[in-house]
Amino acid sequence: TLQNYNNNTDVLKLINQQHSKQATENRVYLRELIRTAHFLTRQGVSFRGHRENVGSKNRGNFLELLELRSNDNEIIKKKKEEIQFTDYKIQNELIDLMSKQVLDRILREIQQGKYFSIMIDETTDISKLEQVSLVVRYTNDQFKVHEGFMGFARTTEMTGEALFNLLLEWLKKLNLDVKNIVAQSYDGASPMQGEYKGVAARLKQIAPCGIYIHCNGHILNLCLVDVSTRVSSIRNNFGIVSSLYNLIENSAKRHAIFEEIQEEAGLQSLTIKQMSDTRWTCRWDCLKVVLIRYPQIISTLQLIEAPESHLLLHSMESFDFVFHLFIMSEIYLLTNILSKYLQSSQISITQALKQVKMTVDTLKSLRNETEFERFYSKALQMCEENEIDPPKLSKQYSLSYDDLRGEQRLYKTKLTTSSPATLPEIKSFILDNHLNVGLPVMNKLFKILWTIPVNTCECERSFSTLRRIKTYLRSTTGEDRLSGLALLNIEREAEIDYDEIIKGICICKEHQKNSILVTWIKCVYD
Repeated sequence: TLQNYNNNTDVLKLINQQHSKQATENRVYLRELIRTAHFLTRQGVSFRGHRENVGSKNRGNFLELLELRSNDNEIIKKKKEEIQFTDYKIQNELIDLMSKQVLDRILREIQQGKYFSIMIDETTDISKLEQVSLVVRYTNDQFKVHEGFMGFARTTEMTGEALFNLLLEWLKKLNLDVKNIVAQSYDGASPMQGEYKGVAARLKQIAPCGIYIHCNGHILNLCLVDVSTRVSSIRNNFGIVSSLYNLIENSAKRHAIFEEIQEEAGLQSLTIKQMSDTRWTCRWDCLKVVLIRYPQIISTLQLIEAPESHLLLHSMESFDFVFHLFIMSEIYLLTNILSKYLQSSQISITQALKQVKMTVDTLKSLRNETEFERFYSKALQMCEENEIDPPKLSKQYSLSYDDLRGEQRLYKTKLTTSSPATLPEIKSFILDNHLNVGLPVMNKLFKILWTIPVNTCECERSFSTLRRIKTYLRSTTGEDRLSGLALLNIEREAEIDYDEIIKGICICKEHQKNSILVTWIKCVYD
């Protein structure tokens, strides 16, 4: 009897050892599956292939990456043969668990900061579906600003009422109190900023502190559109530059001519940029190429045998075009600098307004005889270098250059030591002297000031992610999977606790339907 007992004990020990070994292997395999999925989401790479059966030569990035890793990982090689655990449902679950972990972490930070601002924008995806992006801006106790992407939501209506109801449901789902909203920022579309029925007006009724901030990037763009279309000479120059792009860059043969002429001149080959109809600040890149490659463009037009090339050559070989090209380049250089500054998520509303004022003052300073003379001289020099007849103008003013320099020094605006400190300097002063603890009311006001958004650029960036994830090859991606992939890709620096994901898989009710699978999973923690 004693011998039988000892034998049974040995058997139980062996079973326990085998169980522990299997549990360890299963845990390692699950971790490797999660790591693989996490890598693909961070890189914004698709998971699935068109055909995922064993005989397929390309079964998608997820399965192919596991196959590649199995060459150096014995656990993956062994377990993917026993129980693959890699179908699309499992992939969706991994994406969902990882994205929820990141989202929960962001929501905890928002709750700790209490006050927050919301930013919403919308776009149409590759499937012709209207996607709404929600971003929340908040500040921690160290006054560090964060803009967290909450996800995408599909909508079939673009009315102020529909978008407002969508927003309320979204905030309720995220457990965010609308009374803690201190600002809201959208583009200038009527459903968003309508005086009575827009989202901003409706939200203001239930969140009185939620002031509306029109995206400063959109405002700058609208100003440039308005000015550039109203001034006929600027409008004509843009028309010429746009036609120039269509003529040269839409033809491989003509582009090759332009490229060859640049190489013969010992210059780096540049491409004429296409002008965006929606982002006018980006037109600086196009104007810059035309300005610094003007002689080579003229030579290219002379070699191209097409009726439109002769018309463009006639238009560009004029002092009027060259003169306005210099003016446009200067204006769009300054506004491009402002645009890039406004796109930062780490600036406050006061810093943005200060930068806007500085740009406006700089543009106003160009409206004098000295600056006109500078532009005129540059245009005249370029015309002489390219054998273009200069305009015949009579001398209208007698100016002393020395007098002008003296007046410039006399009236030049300078910052004085009595000027108020900047917001970042105030922030450093408060934190260095621990005033955020001793002055709670001031601390609260300062946190709210940093929480007010300047733009909706984070929403625009989420649309760039959307276009990378949901392509014509992946046009049927589901909404939950899409939001999860986008969140993990945008918040790619966020760390993922793989053990928490494994626990989430173990308690998933869906797996209880599969007795073999549930036994395999439970073995991880039993």
